[in-house]
Amino acid sequence: MPTSRKPKGMPKGRSEEFPVPLLCARTPLFMKYPFLALSMLACIYLSGCATTATVTDSRAKPIVLDEGQSIKGNALNTTTFPAGVYTPDFQTDRGTYYRAPSRIITGGAGMKWVAKGGIFIPFPTDQDQRFGVWWDNQEQSGGLLTFAATSPTIVHRFAQRIVYHTSTR
Repeated sequence: MPTSRKPKGMPKGRSEEFPVPLLCARTPLFMKYPFLALSMLACIYLSGCATTATVTDSRAKPIVLDEGQSIKGNALNTTTFPAGVYTPDFQTDRGTYYRAPSRIITGGAGMKWVAKGGIFIPFPTDQDQRFGVWWDNQEQSGGLLTFAATSPTIVHRFAQRIVYHTSTR
């Protein structure tokens, strides 16, 4: 009966045909777990931004709220806008986003949330003519998925209109 001998220096459990294991400690993670790699690529692809945000038109004038206003968003939510000058920050094909002079307070059911953001005013061509609030959460940590999920172009619209006038400057 023939016996096969291992070459000298070959680790136990290895054969001459496959001297190196297919997956070792130095194998990249995406090769060990291809489903994980594909899932991560799908998340990055799907979280891509599809907005058409642009710099505001230089002719866009700031708007002014002479006094703070509280607007009901739904049965549990109220948003309070501070008084002051709201400067045009950016625009999309739907309207202009005006940045608040200080933070906005939103809350309901006993909870309060203070955040950067502003007022969204739709263009006359937009089908939904309700004003809205937008929050700028881009400075939060949380990675690419949080960045995509908290896009400042997400607008929460109100049935009630915001009382403002345009600034002369």
